Amino acid sequence: MVPIVKFLADLIAIPSVNPAFAPPGGPHSGEERVAALLHERARAVGMDCEYAPVLPGRSNLIVRLAPAQARRRILLAPHLDTVGGLEIPGNLFTPVLKDARLFGRGACDT
Repeated sequence: MVPIVKFLADLIAIPSVNPAFAPPGGPHSGEERVAALLHERARAVGMDCEYAPVLPGRSNLIVRLAPAQARRRILLAPHLDTVGGLEIPGNLFTPVLKDARLFGRGACDT
């Protein structure tokens, strides 16, 4: 599997249901695990990272790439959570690669 596809599959495999759509304290609730993976990967390639608390147990992850010669900035503002789907039979957090497309909860969300 191509490294970027593997990385995206790893993200899909992490349950990250917005707490408003999951039982309190449920195993699929919250974005913390997705943020932790992104934080780990960004730090591994030398990016600056920080968490910005929003609500208890929920933080934004801010990642910066600041080359010395940068003159312009690009802001990417994706979200880390998914919504609902727990009522659908099957495991939406199991990524499936079919016909060169990756399927799973959140695969085409941002």
